[in-house]
Amino acid sequence: MSFYSKRSFISNMIFKVKRTIKFFWQRRTRGFDDSVVWNLDNRISEFILPRLKLFREVAPSQGIPSEFIDDSSLAAIEDLQEREAARTILEDEGERKWKEVLDKIIWSFEYANNGYEDDATANEFMAGQNDPDIKKQCWEIYKEKNLALYNRYLEGMNLFARHFNDLWT
Repeated sequence: MSFYSKRSFISNMIFKVKRTIKFFWQRRTRGFDDSVVWNLDNRISEFILPRLKLFREVAPSQGIPSEFIDDSSLAAIEDLQEREAARTILEDEGERKWKEVLDKIIWSFEYANNGYEDDATANEFMAGQNDPDIKKQCWEIYKEKNLALYNRYLEGMNLFARHFNDLWT
C-alpha cells in the first residue's frame, strides 16, 4: 500500500467516525440525522404508501368526501323508501369514485418508490440495445411510455394534493 493510499484510507476512516458521531448526536438531540433528507421524496413515499393502502381499505366504510356524492336530486323524491334507495346508489357510486382516486394516488407513490421506473418499459428498452437498427426505435418508444407514466404519476400527485384534507376517517 502506497503512502497516498494509506493517507486516503486514514482520512476516509476519520471522516466516517466524525460523521457517525455527528449523526448519533443529531438523532439524540432532534430525533433524526441529516441522512434522512437524502432522497426525501423516497422517504416520504415509503412512509405514506402503506398508510394510504390501509386507508383505502378502511376509509370508505367510515365516509367519503362530499364532492363524490351529488345528492341534490334527492330532494325531488318524496317517497322516503325511494329516497333512501337512491341515496344508497349515490353513496355506492361515490365510494367507487373515491376508491378510483385513491388507487391513482397509491399508484403514484408506488411509482415513486420504484425509482420513477416501470420495469416492463425498461425491459423493453433494454431488449433492443443489441441491435443498432432497433435501438433508436426502442429509445423513442421508451421515451413515449416514460412520458405517459410520468403524466400518470403527476395526475396521482395532483389528486393527492387536492384531496389531502380528505384523508381522514
